[in-house]
Amino acid sequence: MDAKLIKAFYQSLRDDPIKQGSAYYQEELHKRRGQGDAIARMARRIQLSDEAVAQLFSGQRGTGKSTELLRLVDLLEEDCSVFLIDYVEYNNLSMPVEVTDFLLSIMGGFAEKVAEQYGQNFTGESYWERITQFLGSQVNLEGITLRLGNKQGGGDIKLGLVNDPSLKAALQEQMRGHIGAFVKDARTFVSEMVRFIRGKRGENHKVVLIVDSMEKIRGSGDNAQAVYASVENLFNSNADHLIFQDLFTVYTVPPYLQPLAPGWPATTGMIPWSICPTSTFFTRTEALTMPVSRLCVRWSANAVNVGPSFSVRLKWTG
Repeated sequence: MDAKLIKAFYQSLRDDPIKQGSAYYQEELHKRRGQGDAIARMARRIQLSDEAVAQLFSGQRGTGKSTELLRLVDLLEEDCSVFLIDYVEYNNLSMPVEVTDFLLSIMGGFAEKVAEQYGQNFTGESYWERITQFLGSQVNLEGITLRLGNKQGGGDIKLGLVNDPSLKAALQEQMRGHIGAFVKDARTFVSEMVRFIRGKRGENHKVVLIVDSMEKIRGSGDNAQAVYASVENLFNSNADHLIFQDLFTVYTVPPYLQPLAPGWPATTGMIPWSICPTSTFFTRTEALTMPVSRLCVRWSANAVNVGPSFSVRLKWTG
């Protein structure tokens, strides 16, 4: 086979989300047979509710959750302001997570997305500057030196949460005695952000924050169990700290949470989770008549773009 064609095939298997309207987006791929459309159901809850709700979205890695969350954005953005953040950009996925550094991450991401959309930080300073000042006045940061970030957001805290395990661990340790004050500040910040957006869009305008990639948190080796336990604690014992009065939220969560915490999330105040199906089955007739762009699909629904000359031979075993 031609080397360029093989390279094109390989590059097309990147695990990137696909937007609606792409030739490779499959409309029916993630509808569970007999259970309807989970994304449409999540959108309706937001559209019909007068009070902000927190919803959970789960599924195995690579099933297409990020692709489906883009569809959720499309369904909501006509009537709501929707901000989608990728947790990977704001925190280290291989270390235990605590409610304080989790809120630091999502508040920072939320503020950056709002600033991108409206071309300004609504208070004249970045969230990272705000939180650095808060930590300096409220928390005894022994042995930690923090610089203020620049006006575009950034600085030691954001970079440290992702790239500096020692700084993240030190922040967690120092903030454990100040969770109440920190959560209160996060709630105040959310209310200010929503008020700013509604000043631009209307008094009853709905604001939605979607946090993707949380299900990718996982440890390895000696710290694996500690990481899993920290995620369970975050969404079980600290779930009330993740619900905001004026902000609709959608969190992706790892599928291992359910067996770790039986009965969850019924007792947390969050909407029971929606599931992104792991697999889609085609009938023999569908498979034999389907274009290669639909057959060559990863679990994440990425299709192979290698041109019309490419063909495959299939052996049906069902």
